[in-house]
Formats: sequence, C-alpha cells, structure tokens
Amino acid sequence: TDNAYVRGDVTAISPGVEGEIVKVSVHEYQQVPAGELLVTIDKAPYEARLTQAMAMLAVQDAALAAMEEQLKLQDVMVREAEAGLNVALAESERVGKEWGRMNTLGDKGYAALQGIDNTSAARRAADASVVKARASIDAIVQQKLALEADRERLRATRDASRATVELAEIELAHAEIKAPIAGVVADLLAKPGLRVREGTRLLTLVPRDGLWIEAN
Repeated sequence: TDNAYVRGDVTAISPGVEGEIVKVSVHEYQQVPAGELLVTIDKAPYEARLTQAMAMLAVQDAALAAMEEQLKLQDVMVREAEAGLNVALAESERVGKEWGRMNTLGDKGYAALQGIDNTSAARRAADASVVKARASIDAIVQQKLALEADRERLRATRDASRATVELAEIELAHAEIKAPIAGVVADLLAKPGLRVREGTRLLTLVPRDGLWIEAN
C-alpha cells in the first residue's frame, strides 16, 4: 500500500508553571529515558516564592512555640492561685472559729468589746481574701481559655503556611520538565528565551515501544 502510517501513543509535553525557558536540554529526534531533563523554566521567581513561604512558616512556628510557653505559664499561675486560695480558706476558717469563740465569751461577759471588734474585722478581711483568691483563679482561667483559642488560630495559620510551602516546592519542581516516559523527541517547539504558560505544548515524546502500522 502507498497509504500506510506508523502510529503510537504519543505524549505531549507541557509545563505545569509559566515562565521563561532558560534551557532546552534535548534536540529533535533525540532518544531520552524516562526522567530525563527536557526543558528548564526560570526558577528564580519560584525560589523566591519558596523562600518567602518558608520564612512565613518559621514566623508561625515561632509564634506557636511562644504561645505554648504562655500556656505553660498560665498553668503555673493557676496552681499558685489555687495554693493562695487554700491558704485564704484556711485563714478564713481559723479566724471564723476565733470569732465564734470571742462572741461566745462576749455573750458571757468574758471578752472585751474591742477584742470582739478586732476579731470581726479579721474575719471580714479573711473572707475578702477568699473572694479575691477565687476571682484571681477565674481571671487566670479565662485568660488561659483566650490563649487556647489564639493557639488554635495560630495552628490554622501555621497549617496554611505549611501548605503554601508545599505548593511553592511543587511549583519549583515543575520548573524542571522531565520525560514522563522513554521515547523520541518530536515536534520540538521549546526554545531558550520563549515565555510559556501552563499547558503550552513544548514537544512530543514518541514511545520507542508499542508502535503499530496503520495501512489503508
């Protein structure tokens, strides 16, 4: 037949990122193995983007670490405030008993009025100390809850920054276009200095195996 063709499952090669081609590592009809570097796109913008993303991630990691330290400090403050409350409760109990004894003695005429008044004042002061200690614990706990909420927001921001780093790494890797299969270079359109967009066809790889003849 005069009407026959060699056919194969050709693979069109296109970039996953846009930019200026700085190097074409193959030539027309060259046989290349899978993984061979074909075309290199200017990496500078993607390296800068990766550096910026990594710096932002480092900032978020540092902020999160500082927040964890603040929360540890809050735990220490809670324990100290609880210890202060226990002291205030013990003092309130002691003064309350003394006040009760003084009142009993006063009713029997065995205690001076000034002593009773002093004991009453001490009891009120002890009760006020208990109230103050409990309020201090409540304030510290509320502050801790607020810090925990901030920590969750920081974690979410850190995770977003980590995803940005991963995306920047992928884009940088895509600046080097490699052969997905072994084959022969055909329809080479890529040239140094050419600015291409994502999806622009640069060349075609024709597999060395799996070819067939189509004859009419």
